[in-house]
Amino acid sequence: MKVTDVTTFVIENPPPAFALGHFVVVRVEVDDGTIGWGEVSARVLPATVATPAVADIADRLVIGHDLRDIEGLWRRARAHAVAGVVDATTTAVLGGLEIAGWDLAGKAAGVPVHALLGGRAHESVRAATALYPSAGWREVTTNPEHAAARAANEVERGFDALFFDVAASPDSAPSAAPTQQQIVDTAQMMATLRSSLGPSADVVVRANGRFGPAGARRFVHELESFDPMWFDEPCPGDDPAALATVAATSTVAIGAGSTISSVAGFAHLTRSNAVSVVRPDLSRCGGIAAARKVAAVAEAHGCLVVPALAGGPMLGAANLQFALATANVAMIEGVRDWTGIHAQLLTSPIAVEGGRLLPPDGPGLGTELDLDVARSHAPSTTAPLPPPPGAS
Repeated sequence: MKVTDVTTFVIENPPPAFALGHFVVVRVEVDDGTIGWGEVSARVLPATVATPAVADIADRLVIGHDLRDIEGLWRRARAHAVAGVVDATTTAVLGGLEIAGWDLAGKAAGVPVHALLGGRAHESVRAATALYPSAGWREVTTNPEHAAARAANEVERGFDALFFDVAASPDSAPSAAPTQQQIVDTAQMMATLRSSLGPSADVVVRANGRFGPAGARRFVHELESFDPMWFDEPCPGDDPAALATVAATSTVAIGAGSTISSVAGFAHLTRSNAVSVVRPDLSRCGGIAAARKVAAVAEAHGCLVVPALAGGPMLGAANLQFALATANVAMIEGVRDWTGIHAQLLTSPIAVEGGRLLPPDGPGLGTELDLDVARSHAPSTTAPLPPPPGAS
């Protein structure tokens, strides 16, 4: 099954464009005509450079090779890299292509990817969603009543795990020190959420690496009484010392890892006692095999794993296959109930029932990209696509 062609589909996420402005899906064709699908993290590749970047890396490292040979792919990548260190962009692109390799392997064997990873550790996987705005409830990061209404709506739909971003305007820049008003506003939001939800849902407070350790410690102190499931990336994920400082001074668990691009980086994070929840992005960390290594490192240090999602439904399908086979995965981050564009883009949409993701029936990833839908959402501009308002 030698790779003969790699095609990139840049897909514009139409309004309301929850989470990300575009997706980068890769199609890999091999010499027997089989097609494998993967996805590259959209946070790594702007829409305008995605196609040439994938083509360049695929031409050098993938075309003419059997993509099921995952370890061979990474040996080639390290051989081409300066001092044997594969850069973050190349890692993310290869991670997306590696996912396609697993899809090809599953199709060749006639089994889902999770069967190739040792079979099911879970019969279904707990799903989590962020609090996205909806009609009448737009100010979910600044208005407690809006956040509580949206949270109640998600609980009614079966979700019992919610991501909530710290109070900040959508376009505010990260700062080493949060303002007192920001801390008070977030605490008020959490108080309202807890009062509204009671014990019906876990809440994860997400900071997206906004703060330095001193500011994050002030922030987490105010959150303790509301018992969040964890505080996600209070400091940048590539600064284990800062995260460890926060973790050492609070009863709230710390999560991080969505921007880390090597297994060694995750090992450093866990060895430093910086986190209790490890958050690999399957594309950015190098693919499914790399994520399994990350999960093993996490397990050795008593950490849970919750895959991050910086992409569309094809990356979500890969996260699901990884999670089904990985015992210490606690849940999967998603976009509401995977309807709308996230369902339309897949020939077999991700199935959600009672706040849990169900295993797909088909081989490989269990789904394909709907080409007609993907082409109908090709970007209409050559300018870089900015993140949508409220993106995190």
